[in-house]
Amino acid sequence: MSPIESAFAAMPPYFKPGQFQLTEHSEYFWTTSNYDEFGEIRNLTGNNSYSNLTNQLDGTYFISDALALRTGANISYAKSTSTIEDRSNSELSSLHGQVMYKFVTPLISFIPDLDITLSLTEIDPQGDNVLTGEGVNTFKVGSWALAQLGLLRLRGYGYIGYEYRDGGRSALIPWTAGLSWRGRRLRPSFEISGYNSASDDEYISSRFNRELVTSTVNAGSLRYYSVNPNLIQARAELTYQATHNFSISAGASSSLKGESTAKGESVFFALAYSFSPHTSKPSQPDTRSERQKKFEFKLEEDYDETLFEDE
Repeated sequence: MSPIESAFAAMPPYFKPGQFQLTEHSEYFWTTSNYDEFGEIRNLTGNNSYSNLTNQLDGTYFISDALALRTGANISYAKSTSTIEDRSNSELSSLHGQVMYKFVTPLISFIPDLDITLSLTEIDPQGDNVLTGEGVNTFKVGSWALAQLGLLRLRGYGYIGYEYRDGGRSALIPWTAGLSWRGRRLRPSFEISGYNSASDDEYISSRFNRELVTSTVNAGSLRYYSVNPNLIQARAELTYQATHNFSISAGASSSLKGESTAKGESVFFALAYSFSPHTSKPSQPDTRSERQKKFEFKLEEDYDETLFEDE
């Protein structure tokens, strides 16, 4: 997924060999101002506003402790409110696929990935629908880097990539730097992330062609379809590991600095469920003594193997 369209999966995944993970992410974004091409904050005209709700459904299969495949779809809703007219639109906006490979060194783990997004919508400059996404196909390559920080269950992580966008848009360099704490149940994280344009948009010398569209259908918001966007944002998230296979996450993000993009805030919520698609083997008779059973049960109570997953 393009970093413009989603704050999801901002943290690297935990590899669980042989497991299949289903996730549902919902993010609500709202804005009443933009960063102009010089980084100055400009309020939208009058009481204009723009909001965007994105639902991302993903399925990830961890083929081994080093290889994973992910595929999914985005369903988006957007609403623009202006002094002239209110608009709303909802649609199945895109499909995406991703390959991830993990390799470990003594100090740092790396997870290179390749991500392809196929847009199911296209922006019509003559159209009248509020924009729910960028409306372009993308190809992204990059890599996560992870490091365990001492014995405090702290983990530092970062990401850097390169994303090609068709339709004459600028290429992007998405990046992330964060810190997470992996407790038994609660797992908070905080990060700074963003993206920078790495090439010029085809309308770099005639921004008015894009701004005319966004002024008409997006109440002036530069959330999508802008020329050479750049953004830095802060993001906080808290995950509750309800069971070994099920987790609930919630968080928020806020724009800190940018150019030619919307200045806004978002809140998000996610559910994740993991299971093994393989049929379990028939159980064997338990020949352990009662003393052994009690001892091993006590170990299971005191030891949470998920604390050390993926390390």
